[in-house]
Amino acid sequence: MAPATSERPTTAQVYANLHGLKLHFPSLQSILSSFPTELSPQYGRLCEIVEKNIDDRIEEPDIRAKAKKINIALLCAYWWPRSSLERLVTMSWFVFWIFVWDDEAEESSTQDLDLDSKTTLSERALRYVAFHLGLDPPSPPPSGNIACVLPSSPPTSRRHHHQPNDSDPDSLFVSSLSSKEPPPPTKYSVLFKPAAEGFKQGCTLTERTRLYSEIQLYLHSSALEVATYAGGNGTVPTEKEYWVYRRGTNGIGFFSCLGEFMTEITIPQYLFQTEEMKTLWEELAKNVVIVNDVLSLPKEMKVNWPGLVAIDLTYRTSCHNLDKAINLLVEDLRQVSTKMEAAGARLREMVAQDPDPMVKKHVEKYLHSVYTIMTGHYEWTLATERYGLAKRGWLKSDKSVAIPL
Repeated sequence: MAPATSERPTTAQVYANLHGLKLHFPSLQSILSSFPTELSPQYGRLCEIVEKNIDDRIEEPDIRAKAKKINIALLCAYWWPRSSLERLVTMSWFVFWIFVWDDEAEESSTQDLDLDSKTTLSERALRYVAFHLGLDPPSPPPSGNIACVLPSSPPTSRRHHHQPNDSDPDSLFVSSLSSKEPPPPTKYSVLFKPAAEGFKQGCTLTERTRLYSEIQLYLHSSALEVATYAGGNGTVPTEKEYWVYRRGTNGIGFFSCLGEFMTEITIPQYLFQTEEMKTLWEELAKNVVIVNDVLSLPKEMKVNWPGLVAIDLTYRTSCHNLDKAINLLVEDLRQVSTKMEAAGARLREMVAQDPDPMVKKHVEKYLHSVYTIMTGHYEWTLATERYGLAKRGWLKSDKSVAIPL
């Protein structure tokens, strides 16, 4: 165990004080009551398709079983309840890829952080992703992506797209792509290929470059997360330090920018540059991270990985009070909902006078898709075997959760 500094305890020390306690997390139904919650009528058929894809693609029984525990179909059906089956299948490939990639990348984290390596794991992944998104022109056009919402961006993140140049290290591998498919950086990176194929058939170049930007942020943030923790000798990061990489590693920006594709609409691209859209994406990410960090606490405690519970116990509460830390996070979730509702209302106002009636309809569909990601993620988290809340008897009939630590 790494020793604590005079100012910061290690994550292991913080978690050691939690053993034997019970984490109480209330139902979020009242906080989320203003937002839609729906399950796609395509859920049953999607389950069959996803199950077959997992069986066909994953060789190892343990990885296959782990993939099935995610319940990818349920996640997609909650996130995008009004999408066609065809687009839900495409989305399921994206979800399949990102979950398996995350597990594979963890095993390769040491290699990825080798500063002497000419080609890191994330850079090889980005070459592969760019190729299958059809993004290998010398100068990719601006994506119209939202401005960076992080307190400070991870190195080489690309929420702002710009014209590559010789001094831009990330532009070099994008511009040097050839017509030859790069080798997949990990065994199951090939899962990205069917996702990209489905996506390219129904999206614009702007949407592809925007998606690439978010995948780039996700991959670089994942490497930064490991580096930050290793550099801190296992101590608990501050909230500011944590959010620098966590809004990237949660992957919600990656899924948020698929909203137009999944709802088969196009909204005015200037909206992606507004403060309101930035607020939607930022607060949605915050909601997902808080719910994940609280309900996955037993898993994080096993490996002493820091999350918002450890951070709140260290920096936001006195006497390391678990109930108070959870109450603070619940209040954060309440504020998230208020901000998201207000941002949506302002986006509606922006297009209220647009002469094209389809613009208002499309913006409404887009907002619906953002809101159902938030409510759907919560419903999926309660139900999925990945967390095992229901299976272990931790989920109560009123949707509150009590987890023994």
